[in-house]
Amino acid sequence: MARIRPRSLLFFTRQFSSMVNSHLRLKQILESMANDPSTDKNMRPVLRHLSDSLDRGMDLDVAMGSRRDVFNQDYISIVRSGVQSGKLGSALEHLTKYLSEAHQNRSKLLTAISYPVFIFIIFLIMFHIMVFFILPRFELIFKEFDKPLPELTRWVLAFSHFYLEHLTIIITLLVLPVTMFLTTRMSSKWRLIWDTYKLNVPILGSLWKLSALHRFLSSLGLQVKNGVLIVDAIPLAGSAANNLFLRSISDQVKQSLQDGASVTVAFSPHPLFQGVALQMIRAAEESGVMAEPLISTADHFNELLQSRIQVITDLVTPILTIILGMIITMMLISAFLPVFELGGLQR
Repeated sequence: MARIRPRSLLFFTRQFSSMVNSHLRLKQILESMANDPSTDKNMRPVLRHLSDSLDRGMDLDVAMGSRRDVFNQDYISIVRSGVQSGKLGSALEHLTKYLSEAHQNRSKLLTAISYPVFIFIIFLIMFHIMVFFILPRFELIFKEFDKPLPELTRWVLAFSHFYLEHLTIIITLLVLPVTMFLTTRMSSKWRLIWDTYKLNVPILGSLWKLSALHRFLSSLGLQVKNGVLIVDAIPLAGSAANNLFLRSISDQVKQSLQDGASVTVAFSPHPLFQGVALQMIRAAEESGVMAEPLISTADHFNELLQSRIQVITDLVTPILTIILGMIITMMLISAFLPVFELGGLQR
């Protein structure tokens, strides 16, 4: 089964929202989009499935529920609230904004790390060319002349010898932790540990925290705005945050609400929500209007996330570029010094 990309889901939601607000029949909309050449080819079978499900008398949210590989519980819940309230177009508009912000954040993060990753790949390529091809030849040539290599070249060559002699161990030490991380992360226990730890990681932890809070509060606000009871919306928002630690908190908050606690009291024991988030939750509960303050707070965290990404990009990229540039320069000098020495030997 082909995977639906987040961008394709965003495109579908935006177009679907526009057509629903034009008061066209749902089946007509789905069939039209399924036959549209601009629609992602992997999305077309999903749209035909939804259309056929409507023919069999299913509601749209129930039909989407049979395709959990495409539509998550958060998405389905907001669609269900729109169907039940008769405001499907409005619900889809909110979903479009929510998915668009998530896509923009993901794109900015990828853009932010793409340049440092590119520089690092260039460094690795140059390093291995030096280690496997250039320096060993210079070593042989200087042995023939019975002359020592330049000191800097000897240092780099000594490191390259160490690297080649222990290459298997180095690869194992690099690959094994990644493999263990990917395999253990599949289990809920280890993923919970990782999702808890990563929120406190220097630099990147703040990005993960802001992103999780934005997704949680945005999802919670949209669901409440579309008529979902807050006690039911909280665990769904926890799932939308894509963080098991935050999901576990949402389950505890739901239990507190079911035990009769107020929304503010239910959230207050959890440090993740201390500060602006808790203040806005308290203000929203006191005013009796929950949706708009939650969405406003989510937007606030999204703006902080955008700002933090920009700051980190502006700081990390030049620092990493300078460090790798210095290392590459040192390697190039170590390669050119023997060339100059060879010229002197030949004369």
